[in-house]
Amino acid sequence: MKLSIHKLFDIVQEEFQKNVPMQEAFIRVHWENIVGKYSRYSEVLWFREGKLCIKVYNSMALQHMYMNKNKILNQINEYMKIKKVEIEDVKYILEGKHE
Repeated sequence: MKLSIHKLFDIVQEEFQKNVPMQEAFIRVHWENIVGKYSRYSEVLWFREGKLCIKVYNSMALQHMYMNKNKILNQINEYMKIKKVEIEDVKYILEGKHE
């Protein structure tokens, strides 16, 4: 019985690695755990092709998040390592601004 459960886990894990909407949903659900206090000032807009786009609500938070970009990227990747997904870059957009 354990063997079939293990195989099911492997199937789900493999599907997760291919399914970008699932990865994005995982990041959204765990955003507060990943970035801590920054989650109050931001939200995930989208994730595709290894790039995560974050909407930030005010310029002060944007500046802090931009200055800590590498730290935040490392935190996200550490959290996503469980799922074997790596994020290559983070893009910040100030609320009210468009790409």
